[in-house]
Amino acid sequence: MRRRSTPAPELAAEPEFLASTLEELPDAVVIAAPDGRIHANRQARELQHLPREPLSQEDWAARHRVFAPDSDRALPLGELPLIRALREDEPMSVALEMASSAGDRERVDVSAQPIHRGRRVVGALSVLRRRPSPEATGPALQSELLRHAADGIAVICAATGTFVYANDAWTNALGYAPGELAGLHVSTVNAPSDRLPQEIAMEMREVLDRGEVWRGEVELRRRDGVMVWWEQTVSRFDDDLGRPAWIVIGREATARRAAATELAECEHRFHAAFDALPAAAAIADEDGRVLAVNDALVELVRTGRDQLLGRSLEAVLAPVDLDGARALTAAGRRGEIARFRYAARCAAMQMVDVTTVVTHHVDGRFHEAVVLVAPVQSSSSSSTS
Repeated sequence: MRRRSTPAPELAAEPEFLASTLEELPDAVVIAAPDGRIHANRQARELQHLPREPLSQEDWAARHRVFAPDSDRALPLGELPLIRALREDEPMSVALEMASSAGDRERVDVSAQPIHRGRRVVGALSVLRRRPSPEATGPALQSELLRHAADGIAVICAATGTFVYANDAWTNALGYAPGELAGLHVSTVNAPSDRLPQEIAMEMREVLDRGEVWRGEVELRRRDGVMVWWEQTVSRFDDDLGRPAWIVIGREATARRAAATELAECEHRFHAAFDALPAAAAIADEDGRVLAVNDALVELVRTGRDQLLGRSLEAVLAPVDLDGARALTAAGRRGEIARFRYAARCAAMQMVDVTTVVTHHVDGRFHEAVVLVAPVQSSSSSSTS
Protein backbone atom coordinates (compact mmCIF):
# COMPACT_ATOMS: atom_id res chain seq x y z
CA MET A 1 0.00 0.00 0.00
CA ARG A 2 1.35 3.47 -1.00
CA ARG A 3 1.89 5.87 1.86
CA ARG A 4 0.47 9.39 1.52
CA SER A 5 3.28 11.90 1.47
CA THR A 6 3.38 14.65 4.05
CA PRO A 7 2.82 18.10 2.49
CA ALA A 8 5.79 20.41 2.53
CA PRO A 9 5.40 23.42 4.87
CA GLU A 10 5.19 25.87 1.92
CA LEU A 11 2.41 23.80 0.32
CA ALA A 12 0.50 23.59 3.58
CA ALA A 13 0.62 27.37 3.85
CA GLU A 14 -0.60 27.90 0.28
CA PRO A 15 -4.34 28.38 1.12
CA GLU A 16 -3.45 31.04 3.67
CA PHE A 17 -1.15 32.72 1.17
CA LEU A 18 -3.85 32.73 -1.53
CA ALA A 19 -6.44 34.09 0.93
CA SER A 20 -4.08 36.93 1.93
CA THR A 21 -3.39 37.72 -1.72
CA LEU A 22 -7.10 37.81 -2.52
CA GLU A 23 -7.71 40.10 0.46
CA GLU A 24 -5.16 42.67 -0.75
CA LEU A 25 -6.15 42.75 -4.44
CA PRO A 26 -6.87 46.31 -5.64
CA ASP A 27 -10.10 45.14 -7.33
CA ALA A 28 -13.29 44.19 -5.55
CA VAL A 29 -13.65 40.39 -5.79
CA VAL A 30 -16.60 38.28 -4.67
CA ILE A 31 -16.51 34.47 -4.70
CA ALA A 32 -19.31 31.95 -4.45
CA ALA A 33 -17.61 29.01 -2.69
CA PRO A 34 -18.49 25.33 -3.27
CA ASP A 35 -20.59 25.39 -0.06
CA GLY A 36 -22.73 28.17 -1.61
CA ARG A 37 -21.58 30.91 0.74
CA ILE A 38 -20.35 34.27 -0.50
CA HIS A 39 -16.84 35.48 0.35
CA ALA A 40 -15.70 39.04 -0.37
CA ASN A 41 -12.27 40.62 -0.17
CA ARG A 42 -11.58 43.95 1.52
CA GLN A 43 -12.33 46.09 -1.57
CA ALA A 44 -15.63 44.28 -2.19
CA ARG A 45 -16.68 44.60 1.47
CA GLU A 46 -16.06 48.35 1.35
CA LEU A 47 -17.90 48.70 -1.94
CA GLN A 48 -20.90 46.56 -0.94
CA HIS A 49 -20.84 47.32 2.82
CA LEU A 50 -20.46 43.66 3.74
CA PRO A 51 -19.22 42.05 6.98
CA ARG A 52 -15.96 40.12 7.00
CA GLU A 53 -17.58 36.73 7.65
CA PRO A 54 -19.05 34.75 4.70
CA LEU A 55 -22.76 35.20 3.93
CA SER A 56 -25.45 33.06 2.42
CA GLN A 57 -26.49 34.03 -1.06
CA GLU A 58 -29.78 35.43 0.22
CA ASP A 59 -28.15 37.54 2.95
CA TRP A 60 -25.54 38.78 0.52
CA ALA A 61 -28.20 39.83 -2.04
CA ALA A 62 -30.28 41.54 0.67
CA ARG A 63 -27.36 43.70 1.79
CA HIS A 64 -26.83 45.46 -1.54
CA ARG A 65 -29.33 46.42 -4.18
CA VAL A 66 -28.19 46.19 -7.80
CA PHE A 67 -29.98 47.74 -10.77
CA ALA A 68 -29.67 47.65 -14.53
CA PRO A 69 -28.53 51.10 -15.78
CA ASP A 70 -31.33 53.67 -15.68
CA SER A 71 -33.77 51.16 -14.22
CA ASP A 72 -35.69 51.37 -10.94
CA ARG A 73 -36.11 47.61 -10.62
CA ALA A 74 -33.59 45.94 -8.32
CA LEU A 75 -32.20 42.71 -9.77
CA PRO A 76 -33.37 39.57 -7.92
CA LEU A 77 -30.81 37.05 -6.70
CA GLY A 78 -31.12 34.84 -9.77
CA GLU A 79 -30.22 37.70 -12.14
CA LEU A 80 -27.04 38.79 -10.36
CA PRO A 81 -23.92 38.06 -12.46
CA LEU A 82 -22.25 35.95 -9.75
CA ILE A 83 -25.29 33.67 -9.40
CA ARG A 84 -25.75 33.46 -13.15
CA ALA A 85 -22.12 32.37 -13.45
CA LEU A 86 -22.93 29.47 -11.12
CA ARG A 87 -25.55 28.30 -13.63
CA GLU A 88 -23.85 29.20 -16.92
CA ASP A 89 -20.62 27.78 -18.25
CA GLU A 90 -19.49 31.06 -19.82
CA PRO A 91 -17.98 34.36 -18.62
CA MET A 92 -20.08 37.51 -18.68
CA SER A 93 -19.46 41.22 -18.32
CA VAL A 94 -22.13 43.86 -17.67
CA ALA A 95 -22.48 47.43 -16.43
CA LEU A 96 -24.75 47.79 -13.40
CA GLU A 97 -25.73 50.40 -10.84
CA MET A 98 -25.29 49.72 -7.14
CA ALA A 99 -27.09 51.51 -4.33
CA SER A 100 -24.80 52.86 -1.62
CA SER A 101 -25.61 53.02 2.08
CA ALA A 102 -26.61 56.67 1.57
CA GLY A 103 -29.08 55.69 -1.12
CA ASP A 104 -27.04 57.05 -4.03
CA ARG A 105 -26.35 54.89 -7.05
CA GLU A 106 -23.00 54.47 -8.71
CA ARG A 107 -22.10 52.64 -11.89
CA VAL A 108 -20.03 49.48 -11.60
CA ASP A 109 -18.51 47.26 -14.28
CA VAL A 110 -19.07 43.65 -13.24
CA SER A 111 -17.43 40.59 -14.78
CA ALA A 112 -18.27 37.09 -13.58
CA GLN A 113 -17.17 33.61 -14.53
CA PRO A 114 -17.73 30.09 -13.22
CA ILE A 115 -15.05 28.12 -11.37
CA HIS A 116 -14.65 24.58 -12.72
CA ARG A 117 -13.38 21.37 -11.25
CA GLY A 118 -13.08 19.21 -14.28
CA ARG A 119 -16.33 19.71 -16.16
CA ARG A 120 -18.31 20.57 -13.06
CA VAL A 121 -19.02 24.12 -11.90
CA VAL A 122 -18.15 24.28 -8.22
CA GLY A 123 -18.24 28.02 -7.65
CA ALA A 124 -18.06 31.43 -9.29
CA LEU A 125 -15.95 34.57 -9.14
CA SER A 126 -17.02 38.15 -9.77
CA VAL A 127 -14.84 41.27 -10.15
CA LEU A 128 -16.38 44.71 -9.62
CA ARG A 129 -14.82 47.98 -10.77
CA ARG A 130 -16.23 51.40 -10.02
CA ARG A 131 -16.88 53.70 -12.92
CA PRO A 132 -15.49 57.06 -11.74
CA SER A 133 -18.12 59.77 -11.62
CA PRO A 134 -17.83 62.69 -14.08
CA GLU A 135 -17.43 65.05 -11.11
CA ALA A 136 -14.45 63.08 -9.87
CA THR A 137 -12.70 62.56 -13.19
CA GLY A 138 -13.74 65.68 -15.07
CA PRO A 139 -10.97 68.09 -14.02
CA ALA A 140 -8.26 65.41 -14.12
CA LEU A 141 -9.43 64.09 -17.47
CA GLN A 142 -9.70 67.57 -18.95
CA SER A 143 -6.22 68.43 -17.70
CA GLU A 144 -4.83 65.28 -19.29
CA LEU A 145 -6.56 66.04 -22.59
CA LEU A 146 -5.23 69.61 -22.59
CA ARG A 147 -1.76 68.36 -21.84
CA HIS A 148 -1.71 66.09 -24.89
CA ALA A 149 -3.50 68.46 -27.30
CA ALA A 150 -1.66 69.02 -30.59
CA ASP A 151 -1.97 72.81 -30.35
CA GLY A 152 -0.22 74.81 -27.68
CA ILE A 153 -2.57 75.89 -24.88
CA ALA A 154 -1.55 78.34 -22.18
CA VAL A 155 -3.31 80.33 -19.47
CA ILE A 156 -1.82 83.67 -18.44
CA CYS A 157 -2.85 85.74 -15.42
CA ALA A 158 -4.00 89.06 -16.89
CA ALA A 159 -3.12 90.97 -13.70
CA THR A 160 0.49 89.76 -13.36
CA GLY A 161 1.34 88.62 -16.90
CA THR A 162 2.65 85.27 -15.60
CA PHE A 163 1.97 81.79 -16.94
CA VAL A 164 -0.58 79.86 -14.91
CA TYR A 165 -0.53 76.80 -17.19
CA ALA A 166 1.15 75.65 -20.40
CA ASN A 167 0.59 72.26 -22.00
CA ASP A 168 3.25 69.99 -23.52
CA ALA A 169 2.86 71.32 -27.07
CA TRP A 170 3.65 74.84 -25.83
CA THR A 171 6.58 73.93 -23.58
CA ASN A 172 8.10 71.50 -26.12
CA ALA A 173 7.99 74.11 -28.89
CA LEU A 174 9.87 76.58 -26.67
CA GLY A 175 12.33 74.06 -25.24
CA TYR A 176 11.02 74.02 -21.66
CA ALA A 177 10.25 71.02 -19.45
CA PRO A 178 6.59 70.26 -18.62
CA GLY A 179 5.32 72.68 -15.98
CA GLU A 180 8.48 74.81 -16.11
CA LEU A 181 6.76 77.89 -17.57
CA ALA A 182 4.27 78.15 -14.71
CA GLY A 183 5.01 81.28 -12.70
CA LEU A 184 7.29 82.85 -15.33
CA HIS A 185 6.43 86.21 -16.88
CA VAL A 186 5.48 86.23 -20.56
CA SER A 187 8.44 88.51 -21.23
CA THR A 188 10.58 85.41 -20.66
CA VAL A 189 9.47 84.05 -24.03
CA ASN A 190 8.73 87.28 -25.91
CA ALA A 191 11.32 87.99 -28.61
CA PRO A 192 12.70 91.50 -29.12
CA SER A 193 10.86 93.29 -31.93
CA ASP A 194 10.20 96.72 -33.35
CA ARG A 195 7.06 96.86 -31.19
CA LEU A 196 7.29 97.13 -27.43
CA PRO A 197 5.68 94.27 -25.47
CA GLN A 198 3.51 96.90 -23.75
CA GLU A 199 2.12 97.96 -27.15
CA ILE A 200 1.18 94.40 -28.08
CA ALA A 201 -0.30 93.79 -24.62
CA MET A 202 -2.34 96.99 -24.84
CA GLU A 203 -3.66 96.00 -28.25
CA MET A 204 -4.67 92.59 -26.90
CA ARG A 205 -6.36 94.14 -23.85
CA GLU A 206 -8.44 96.48 -26.02
CA VAL A 207 -9.63 93.57 -28.16
CA LEU A 208 -10.29 91.25 -25.21
CA ASP A 209 -12.09 93.91 -23.16
CA ARG A 210 -14.55 94.24 -26.06
CA GLY A 211 -15.31 90.55 -25.67
CA GLU A 212 -13.56 89.71 -28.92
CA VAL A 213 -10.75 87.29 -29.76
CA TRP A 214 -7.27 88.57 -30.63
CA ARG A 215 -5.66 86.79 -33.58
CA GLY A 216 -2.18 87.32 -34.82
CA GLU A 217 1.40 86.15 -35.10
CA VAL A 218 4.12 86.88 -32.58
CA GLU A 219 7.80 86.03 -32.46
CA LEU A 220 8.86 84.08 -29.38
CA ARG A 221 12.24 83.17 -27.97
CA ARG A 222 13.04 79.54 -27.19
CA ARG A 223 14.98 78.68 -24.09
CA ASP A 224 18.11 78.16 -26.24
CA GLY A 225 17.73 81.66 -27.70
CA VAL A 226 16.41 80.61 -31.12
CA MET A 227 13.52 82.75 -32.37
CA VAL A 228 10.32 81.06 -33.53
CA TRP A 229 7.10 82.44 -34.96
CA TRP A 230 3.84 81.54 -33.22
CA GLU A 231 0.35 82.03 -34.67
CA GLN A 232 -2.21 82.25 -31.92
CA THR A 233 -5.63 83.27 -30.70
CA VAL A 234 -6.12 84.91 -27.32
CA SER A 235 -9.44 85.01 -25.47
CA ARG A 236 -10.38 86.28 -22.02
CA PHE A 237 -11.80 84.23 -19.18
CA ASP A 238 -12.94 85.49 -15.76
CA ASP A 239 -13.07 82.95 -12.94
CA ASP A 240 -15.75 82.76 -10.23
CA LEU A 241 -14.00 85.51 -8.28
CA GLY A 242 -13.86 87.82 -11.28
CA ARG A 243 -10.11 87.45 -11.82
CA PRO A 244 -9.30 87.79 -15.53
CA ALA A 245 -7.04 85.35 -17.35
CA TRP A 246 -5.94 85.03 -20.96
CA ILE A 247 -6.36 81.73 -22.72
CA VAL A 248 -3.83 81.43 -25.54
CA ILE A 249 -4.11 78.73 -28.22
CA GLY A 250 -1.44 78.59 -30.88
CA ARG A 251 1.03 76.64 -32.92
CA GLU A 252 4.47 77.23 -34.32
CA ALA A 253 4.41 79.05 -37.67
CA THR A 254 8.14 79.34 -38.40
CA ALA A 255 8.17 76.80 -41.23
CA ARG A 256 4.97 78.16 -42.78
CA ARG A 257 6.26 81.74 -42.70
CA ALA A 258 9.56 80.63 -44.25
CA ALA A 259 7.68 78.80 -47.01
CA ALA A 260 5.44 81.83 -47.59
CA THR A 261 8.48 84.12 -47.76
CA GLU A 262 10.21 81.82 -50.24
CA LEU A 263 7.04 81.62 -52.34
CA ALA A 264 6.74 85.41 -52.35
CA GLU A 265 10.37 85.72 -53.45
CA CYS A 266 9.82 83.16 -56.23
CA GLU A 267 6.73 85.04 -57.35
CA HIS A 268 8.68 88.30 -57.37
CA ARG A 269 11.44 86.73 -59.48
CA PHE A 270 8.89 85.29 -61.88
CA HIS A 271 7.12 88.61 -62.38
CA ALA A 272 10.44 90.38 -62.88
CA ALA A 273 11.46 87.86 -65.54
CA PHE A 274 7.98 87.84 -67.09
CA ASP A 275 7.91 91.64 -67.40
CA ALA A 276 11.41 91.62 -68.92
CA LEU A 277 10.43 89.33 -71.80
CA PRO A 278 10.90 91.15 -75.13
CA ALA A 279 7.86 89.33 -76.57
CA ALA A 280 4.38 90.41 -75.54
CA ALA A 281 2.90 87.78 -73.23
CA ALA A 282 -0.13 87.05 -71.09
CA ILE A 283 -1.39 84.29 -68.78
CA ALA A 284 -5.05 83.21 -68.83
CA ASP A 285 -7.06 80.99 -66.47
CA GLU A 286 -9.47 78.17 -67.31
CA ASP A 287 -12.24 80.69 -68.01
CA GLY A 288 -10.08 82.61 -70.46
CA ARG A 289 -9.66 85.56 -68.08
CA VAL A 290 -6.36 87.42 -68.12
CA LEU A 291 -4.34 86.79 -64.96
CA ALA A 292 -1.11 88.57 -65.87
CA VAL A 293 0.35 90.68 -68.69
CA ASN A 294 3.89 91.88 -69.21
CA ASP A 295 5.10 95.35 -70.15
CA ALA A 296 5.51 94.44 -73.82
CA LEU A 297 1.84 93.45 -74.16
CA VAL A 298 0.70 96.58 -72.34
CA GLU A 299 2.65 98.65 -74.87
CA LEU A 300 1.38 96.61 -77.82
CA VAL A 301 -2.33 96.86 -77.01
CA ARG A 302 -1.98 100.44 -75.73
CA THR A 303 -4.11 99.71 -72.65
CA GLY A 304 -3.22 100.03 -68.98
CA ARG A 305 -2.36 96.88 -67.02
CA ASP A 306 -5.27 97.34 -64.59
CA GLN A 307 -7.71 97.55 -67.51
CA LEU A 308 -6.37 94.29 -68.99
CA LEU A 309 -6.39 92.11 -65.87
CA GLY A 310 -9.60 90.16 -65.46
CA ARG A 311 -10.81 90.81 -69.02
CA SER A 312 -11.57 88.05 -71.48
CA LEU A 313 -8.53 87.13 -73.58
CA GLU A 314 -10.78 87.21 -76.67
CA ALA A 315 -11.58 90.86 -75.90
CA VAL A 316 -7.88 91.73 -75.64
CA LEU A 317 -6.74 89.66 -78.62
CA ALA A 318 -9.73 89.18 -80.93
CA PRO A 319 -9.26 86.06 -83.12
CA VAL A 320 -9.79 86.53 -86.84
CA ASP A 321 -11.45 83.08 -86.94
CA LEU A 322 -13.32 83.09 -83.63
CA ASP A 323 -14.85 79.60 -84.01
CA GLY A 324 -11.53 78.09 -85.07
CA ALA A 325 -9.66 79.70 -82.15
CA ARG A 326 -12.28 78.51 -79.68
CA ALA A 327 -12.06 74.95 -81.03
CA LEU A 328 -8.28 74.99 -80.60
CA THR A 329 -8.63 76.41 -77.09
CA ALA A 330 -11.12 73.66 -76.13
CA ALA A 331 -8.84 70.95 -77.51
CA GLY A 332 -5.90 72.36 -75.56
CA ARG A 333 -7.82 72.40 -72.30
CA ARG A 334 -8.87 68.79 -72.87
CA GLY A 335 -5.20 67.85 -73.25
CA GLU A 336 -5.47 66.89 -76.92
CA ILE A 337 -2.92 69.49 -78.02
CA ALA A 338 -0.20 71.27 -76.09
CA ARG A 339 0.35 74.29 -78.36
CA PHE A 340 -1.65 76.09 -81.02
CA ARG A 341 -1.55 79.31 -83.02
CA TYR A 342 -4.12 81.67 -84.49
CA ALA A 343 -4.28 85.13 -86.00
CA ALA A 344 -5.86 87.96 -84.00
CA ARG A 345 -6.32 91.70 -83.93
CA CYS A 346 -5.43 93.98 -81.07
CA ALA A 347 -5.50 97.76 -80.60
CA ALA A 348 -5.81 99.88 -83.71
CA MET A 349 -6.78 96.67 -85.58
CA GLN A 350 -3.12 95.61 -85.73
CA MET A 351 -2.72 91.98 -86.83
CA VAL A 352 -0.80 89.73 -84.43
CA ASP A 353 0.23 86.10 -84.37
CA VAL A 354 -0.89 84.46 -81.10
CA THR A 355 0.90 81.32 -79.84
CA THR A 356 -0.73 79.59 -76.88
CA VAL A 357 1.01 77.01 -74.67
CA VAL A 358 -1.36 75.03 -72.43
CA THR A 359 -0.25 73.72 -69.01
CA HIS A 360 -2.01 71.06 -66.92
CA HIS A 361 -1.96 69.86 -63.32
CA VAL A 362 -0.31 66.53 -62.58
CA ASP A 363 -3.78 64.96 -62.52
CA GLY A 364 -4.43 66.17 -66.08
CA ARG A 365 -6.77 69.07 -65.25
CA PHE A 366 -6.28 72.33 -67.14
CA HIS A 367 -4.09 74.78 -65.28
CA GLU A 368 -3.19 77.91 -67.27
CA ALA A 369 -2.56 79.12 -70.80
CA VAL A 370 0.57 81.14 -71.59
CA VAL A 371 0.09 83.39 -74.60
CA LEU A 372 2.92 84.90 -76.69
CA VAL A 373 1.97 87.65 -79.11
CA ALA A 374 4.02 88.75 -82.13
CA PRO A 375 2.96 91.50 -84.54
CA VAL A 376 2.76 90.36 -88.19
CA GLN A 377 2.40 92.16 -91.49
CA SER A 378 -0.40 89.91 -92.71
CA SER A 379 -2.93 87.54 -91.17
CA SER A 380 -2.05 83.90 -90.66
CA SER A 381 -4.25 80.86 -90.68
CA SER A 382 -4.98 78.76 -87.59
CA SER A 383 -2.65 75.79 -87.02
CA THR A 384 -1.57 73.32 -84.29
CA SER A 385 1.68 71.74 -83.22
